[in-house]
Amino acid sequence: MADELKAKLVAAVRDIEETRGPVYDSGDTATACGVWLTRHRSALQTMESGVETFDELCEVIDRATSSLGWNQSPPLGAAEREAARSAIVTASTVESIAKRVGAQGLNDRRLRLLAKRGAVRSVSTAADGSILYRLGDVLDAHRDTPSRRSSTA
Repeated sequence: MADELKAKLVAAVRDIEETRGPVYDSGDTATACGVWLTRHRSALQTMESGVETFDELCEVIDRATSSLGWNQSPPLGAAEREAARSAIVTASTVESIAKRVGAQGLNDRRLRLLAKRGAVRSVSTAADGSILYRLGDVLDAHRDTPSRRSSTA
């Protein structure tokens, strides 16, 4: 996947160079190509093949982020994860946040089970009736409470 991404980036750089004239003078990495393309992105808009090149780049980037499990939301860094622990979540929002903080297997069903077992307590109820939980408490309960799969393995 990394090789395919780099190949598409290099192809886009070469296409812009040949069509529009700016010279590529950065390193031979995907990151360097991406930075250069960002600086010269307006060239894609004026090129005949620009839309096709843009679509190809978007496709390979989407597949790369999907294969990493990011789904357009990159994982949070350590400081962000720590700050997120105080966030208030509902059962319906916990899965998307859990993926970003690296809590595999944490979803609405798991949260409801943890609450039913008393492993996590709600902090409040929203006006729409949604039960609210502190993310840090949910993460700790998820980590400390074995699932059926891991307890029978």
